[in-house]
Amino acid sequence: YKRPGVEFKVVPNTTYGDGDATFTLGETLRFDANTVVTGDYDGELQYQFYRNDARGWVVVKDWSTDGTYEWTPAFAGNYIYQIRVKGEGAGSYEAFNTVVVNVEGDKAQGTLSLNSITATKRTPVELKATLTGGAAEDLMQYRFRVTDKANNVSEIIKAYGPEASCVWVPRKAGTFDIYVEAINQNSFGMYDIQHIETVTVQ
Repeated sequence: YKRPGVEFKVVPNTTYGDGDATFTLGETLRFDANTVVTGDYDGELQYQFYRNDARGWVVVKDWSTDGTYEWTPAFAGNYIYQIRVKGEGAGSYEAFNTVVVNVEGDKAQGTLSLNSITATKRTPVELKATLTGGAAEDLMQYRFRVTDKANNVSEIIKAYGPEASCVWVPRKAGTFDIYVEAINQNSFGMYDIQHIETVTVQ
């Protein structure tokens, strides 16, 4: 539901400029959420900060009038920050923007692949990842996600862990994208390596 006659736009500025940011471990990244308001509104604004990392989306700073957030990452990886804004009387956010952050460092290397899959609704099927070309000494973790292409709803069916396989039970027939993703012990971003495969469930 839109606020009548008013529109909010979040402009996320960082210490490394607008938009995407690349920096190294040990540096602190500061986010400043500037809001452009179009229309007749002079009330208070509140901000909320989300981060997408190896755990998925997590709130790193809940609603407050402080539109700044500082972060010093402990691990390399690719992260997404989402900055939300709302005005007085709003039950949820009224605008948001995202910043992609690439923390340089020792990330997983190699190529991921997925086993051949024949899937039938309500029938368990094994998903198994294979990594080639990676460093043998790396301690790898794997995650499996499935996206229903009919409604673009994504579900994590196995969170990051050392097991390179899991069981998926499709609830219905249709077309799905299967994501297998990997990180090593030195990274904690969304993923270092990713493989996507489209599967038709009968």
